[in-house]
Amino acid sequence: MNRGFLDDEQQLLRGAAQLSHIPTTIVHGRYDVICPVKNAWHLKRQMPHADLRIISEAGHSAFEPGIIDALVSATDGYATNPAAST
Repeated sequence: MNRGFLDDEQQLLRGAAQLSHIPTTIVHGRYDVICPVKNAWHLKRQMPHADLRIISEAGHSAFEPGIIDALVSATDGYATNPAAST
Protein backbone atom coordinates (compact mmCIF):
# COMPACT_ATOMS: atom_id res chain seq x y z
CA MET A 1 0.00 0.00 0.00
CA ASN A 2 2.74 2.48 0.97
CA ARG A 3 5.49 0.80 -1.08
CA GLY A 4 8.13 1.36 1.61
CA PHE A 5 11.50 0.81 -0.06
CA LEU A 6 10.08 -1.01 -3.09
CA ASP A 7 9.82 0.53 -6.53
CA ASP A 8 6.65 -1.41 -7.40
CA GLU A 9 4.41 -4.18 -6.06
CA GLN A 10 6.21 -7.00 -7.90
CA GLN A 11 9.81 -6.06 -7.07
CA LEU A 12 10.21 -8.53 -4.21
CA LEU A 13 8.80 -11.42 -6.22
CA ARG A 14 10.97 -10.60 -9.24
CA GLY A 15 14.12 -10.56 -7.12
CA ALA A 16 13.29 -13.48 -4.81
CA ALA A 17 15.35 -16.01 -6.81
CA GLN A 18 18.46 -13.98 -6.02
CA LEU A 19 17.97 -14.97 -2.37
CA SER A 20 18.20 -18.72 -3.01
CA HIS A 21 21.49 -18.95 -1.11
CA ILE A 22 19.88 -17.57 2.07
CA PRO A 23 17.92 -19.94 4.32
CA THR A 24 14.38 -18.63 4.43
CA THR A 25 11.30 -19.32 6.51
CA ILE A 26 8.05 -17.65 5.53
CA VAL A 27 5.60 -17.48 8.45
CA HIS A 28 2.07 -16.38 7.66
CA GLY A 29 -1.20 -16.41 9.59
CA ARG A 30 -4.10 -18.12 7.85
CA TYR A 31 -6.52 -15.42 8.98
CA ASP A 32 -4.34 -12.44 8.08
CA VAL A 33 -6.75 -9.95 6.47
CA ILE A 34 -4.07 -7.31 5.95
CA CYS A 35 -1.67 -9.45 3.90
CA PRO A 36 -3.56 -12.24 2.12
CA VAL A 37 -2.07 -15.73 2.44
CA LYS A 38 -1.83 -15.89 -1.37
CA ASN A 39 1.08 -13.43 -1.09
CA ALA A 40 3.05 -15.94 1.00
CA TRP A 41 2.22 -18.65 -1.53
CA HIS A 42 3.44 -16.49 -4.45
CA LEU A 43 6.68 -15.79 -2.57
CA LYS A 44 7.16 -19.50 -1.87
CA ARG A 45 6.72 -20.27 -5.57
CA GLN A 46 9.58 -17.88 -6.34
CA MET A 47 11.69 -19.32 -3.50
CA PRO A 48 11.32 -23.12 -3.66
CA HIS A 49 14.06 -23.52 -1.03
CA ALA A 50 12.01 -21.60 1.54
CA ASP A 51 10.09 -23.26 4.34
CA LEU A 52 6.51 -21.95 4.22
CA ARG A 53 4.60 -22.18 7.48
CA ILE A 54 0.92 -21.23 7.40
CA ILE A 55 -0.27 -20.81 10.98
CA SER A 56 -3.85 -22.07 11.14
CA GLU A 57 -5.00 -20.16 14.22
CA ALA A 58 -3.29 -16.81 13.54
CA GLY A 59 -3.84 -13.55 11.76
CA HIS A 60 -1.44 -10.67 11.09
CA SER A 61 0.18 -10.07 14.46
CA ALA A 62 3.68 -11.35 15.22
CA PHE A 63 2.53 -11.57 18.85
CA GLU A 64 0.00 -14.35 18.30
CA PRO A 65 1.10 -17.59 19.99
CA GLY A 66 1.29 -19.66 16.79
CA ILE A 67 3.30 -17.00 14.97
CA ILE A 68 5.67 -16.63 17.93
CA ASP A 69 6.19 -20.41 18.04
CA ALA A 70 6.94 -20.61 14.32
CA LEU A 71 9.36 -17.65 14.40
CA VAL A 72 11.21 -18.96 17.44
CA SER A 73 11.36 -22.46 15.95
CA ALA A 74 12.80 -21.09 12.70
CA THR A 75 15.44 -18.95 14.40
CA ASP A 76 16.36 -21.78 16.78
CA GLY A 77 16.80 -24.00 13.75
CA TYR A 78 19.17 -21.52 12.15
CA ALA A 79 21.11 -21.20 15.42
CA THR A 80 21.57 -24.95 15.81
CA ASN A 81 22.52 -25.49 12.17
CA PRO A 82 25.06 -22.79 11.26
CA ALA A 83 25.63 -24.35 7.84
CA ALA A 84 22.02 -23.54 6.97
CA SER A 85 22.51 -19.85 7.66
CA THR A 86 25.51 -19.23 5.40
